[in-house]
Amino acid sequence: MNYDHHYHAGNFADVFKHVILANLITTLAQKEKPFCVIDTHAGYNLYPIQSEEAHKSQEFKRGILPLIQQSKIPSAIQAYLTIIRNLNRNASDTIQYYPGSSYLTSTLLRSQDQLIANDSHQPAYEALHKAFRNNSQVTLHQRDAYELLPAILPPKEKRGLILIDPPFENPHEFQSIIQTLKKALPRFPTGIYAIWYPVKEASITSFYHAIKALPVKNSLCCEIATTNLQHNLLGLTACGMVILNAPWQFEKTIEPALKYLWTIWSLNQEGHYSVKYI
Repeated sequence: MNYDHHYHAGNFADVFKHVILANLITTLAQKEKPFCVIDTHAGYNLYPIQSEEAHKSQEFKRGILPLIQQSKIPSAIQAYLTIIRNLNRNASDTIQYYPGSSYLTSTLLRSQDQLIANDSHQPAYEALHKAFRNNSQVTLHQRDAYELLPAILPPKEKRGLILIDPPFENPHEFQSIIQTLKKALPRFPTGIYAIWYPVKEASITSFYHAIKALPVKNSLCCEIATTNLQHNLLGLTACGMVILNAPWQFEKTIEPALKYLWTIWSLNQEGHYSVKYI
């Protein structure tokens, strides 16, 4: 595995997916019953933004940095941003660390909730083990994500969120995701499945069609693009997250957050954001 997220930590795609993740977890926590979050590609627990890798790419300067410098934040972003600010000692003009999804999730768990974090990459797994080895609410795995997920479903809590956030280095990643969902859904049909994906081409219609064919209550597709798709000199500029079995009226919660993020990230008001069922 050659992908190293240290170069990309805190970029717009990280903030986008973590704002959605925080809101999904907060929604689950509105009911007293315990829930489980399964993070299939957990990565590292924390990423030092002052590292050589982060400063080489500078991607955090087009993601978390402009957001943390804002004063008027929509309510749907506040819980996420509180975590970032607490981690960075309430800094408002700079940032030392950016949290991985496992860190962010662990801070939002109640005493009755659980996190299952998996990463097959040895350095990432070691970082997770160091961070969570004494945390009874966190179970760690070091396995192929697509083999692991169907094997551990359903969680004993019978309520839960599955975050699927692969690096997309494999050209067949979309197909692997769909095949895994076809195995996972019969085992845990009521789970919330949140799948992050890059938008690297004008159309990913086949993925949308495959998602639409799955036996789920609904499929909510959230996307954001910081510039027009044909402007590709900045690398990745558009991404999405599709949420299977999205909570009731979740689109009304997340749409103002994505509109705000697009406003502070877009180049000359190019690009777009969207929240729609497919």
